[in-house]
Amino acid sequence: MKLIIFILVWGTLSSSLASASENDDANTADVHCMLRSLTSTMAILKAGTLSENPVALGALITAPIYFVGRIDARSPNFDMAQSLSKESDKMEKMTVEESKAETKHCSDVMQAKGEKLKEIGRILQEQSAK
Repeated sequence: MKLIIFILVWGTLSSSLASASENDDANTADVHCMLRSLTSTMAILKAGTLSENPVALGALITAPIYFVGRIDARSPNFDMAQSLSKESDKMEKMTVEESKAETKHCSDVMQAKGEKLKEIGRILQEQSAK
């Protein structure tokens, strides 16, 4: 009986630890995406190329808000200021390949959500046409 209780407790604890670790990894990835989009937005504004691609700038401006929302939904008590400082330092040390892979990941996340929003818009249009 004690063995069964031990196994149940251990399973619960290890599941909780894995979940916390997964949240930490996801939060870190989202902080990186947030920082990348802010950096890109500042570069576009500084270069004065806003008129060349206003749609891209719109996406870059909304991306940090989206990633903050993901973090907040996952971990409401997340220390954003500490993480931004820590992860910014880490990102500066990334190789070009790591940066490209991370940028692609962030873009893929935003693109997938954009597709879902388009689908919602399509459904709402269909419903309003009835």
